[in-house]
Order: sequence, then structure tokens, then C-alpha cells
Amino acid sequence: RGTTDTTSKIVKRASNASDEGYSSFRAFKNDVGSAGKDREWHHLVEQNPTNKIHFKSEQLQNADNLVNLPKNIHRRISAYYSSSLSDPGSGTVRQWISQKSFAEQLQYGKEVLNKVINGLTKN
Repeated sequence: RGTTDTTSKIVKRASNASDEGYSSFRAFKNDVGSAGKDREWHHLVEQNPTNKIHFKSEQLQNADNLVNLPKNIHRRISAYYSSSLSDPGSGTVRQWISQKSFAEQLQYGKEVLNKVINGLTKN
């Protein structure tokens, strides 16, 4: 069994969300609902201040970008994004990735999700 098998057992998609995306995270949650007990919604492309400037809300608040995760997995992903890059003084993973395109961030977010779920990160 590969990492995709493990990931698909843990990650829940927002299958009942609008294909067009939402004007805010609140609007998304009002339509789709709570992530559930001991679970949280995770943005593959973060909704940080830089991304909110560069990308439309409908891109960030979209079923393709939001996944439902167990809280412990979500927290490990957040810790990874807050970790420092290997070069001293080069900032955090979050700072580095926010300079990339939406497509690059989405792909990276999926890779990080798979790595965290399968225990392949330090955090």
C-alpha cells in the first residue's frame, strides 16, 4: 500500500461544497458545515495575509483547496510550515512557499499533507 492509500483514509473532501468557491472561510463553513469532532478544515494553500492579497477568496475557499483532517495532523502541518528552512536566516517554510504561484503552493500543500500523514517530516 502506498502513501495515497493512507492519505485517502484520513483526509475527507468537502464533496458537498460549491465548485465556484466562496467569498470567505465563514461562507464555506456555513454551507458545508463543521469539520466534525476532533477534526479541522485545512487549507492546502494557506489563507495567510500574503495569499489573501495575491489570490481570489474563491480560490482559497474552495473544495479543491480545503480538506477535513484530524486535529493532530492539522497541527503537525502547521508546525511544519512554521519551521525554519535549512539555510540560516532564510525564514520559514511558510515565508518561502508564499512567494510561489497558487498551483505551486497547491502541489506543495498536497505533498506536505502526504508526508505528514505518513510520518515523513520532522514535526
